[in-house]
Amino acid sequence: AAQSDGNAALYREYAEKYTHKIDVLGVPVRNREVFGVLHLKGFVIDDKVIYSGASLNDVYLAQHDRYRYDRYHVIQNEKLADSMAQFITDTLVSSEAVNCLAQADRPDTKSLRTAIRDLRSELQQATYHFETDEIASDEVGLTPLIGLGKRKNKLNQDICTLIASAQSELTICTPYFNFPRSVSREVKRALKRGVKVTIVVGDKTANDFYIPPSEPFKTIAGLPYLYEVNLRNFAKHNEAAIAHRQLAIYLGKHDNNSFHLKGIWVDRKYM
Repeated sequence: AAQSDGNAALYREYAEKYTHKIDVLGVPVRNREVFGVLHLKGFVIDDKVIYSGASLNDVYLAQHDRYRYDRYHVIQNEKLADSMAQFITDTLVSSEAVNCLAQADRPDTKSLRTAIRDLRSELQQATYHFETDEIASDEVGLTPLIGLGKRKNKLNQDICTLIASAQSELTICTPYFNFPRSVSREVKRALKRGVKVTIVVGDKTANDFYIPPSEPFKTIAGLPYLYEVNLRNFAKHNEAAIAHRQLAIYLGKHDNNSFHLKGIWVDRKYM
């Protein structure tokens, strides 16, 4: 297959080889992750949702003596599974911009420009649909959220609201230290009101974009260095909080493995 076919050649090979064909649908994204891509991940199997930031590839599945550290939660809830499956079906599968990568003849990007523009506009307004339930004292409440774009992004708004609600403890895990201004502002406010803040970030060499100096350089390999500069500046601006043990910063690193853990924990009540 031509090099430009990428993974589509593999999907087509499997479709031709096996009796029971599985549609592998391609959602149009930018071809350089440094400029942003669709980053929606997760797995819905019957009434179970596997919540994770992992992709299905060798490094996440700990093959060839390497792994990428991430979080995995298996949640059994019929309503949650239905809500997420419905979102995928109604918003992505039904879009004219989304096509099966296993088919021999696929439309080119140029012919899909209008459909892609329509899909991007729809995604900026899309939400998960579900009926709310009462949460018992021995239960955990889950609210599915999605966000795309800078304006009226409910996911971003709820993250900032969550950080702003912190009264005693705030823990943030991220592989990429590149806080948006709104998040950075809320973290600074949390420190000012006495919240103990813990940040766990992947070491530069544990970043999945990191390329050792011995290998050919690529543009995207500059990102770990940018994140490192961001972290140094953040630590410098908050030296007093670090000295008073109100702010703790930890670097995640283990051999030549990578770090991809993401999450926010507030007052041991919300995440």
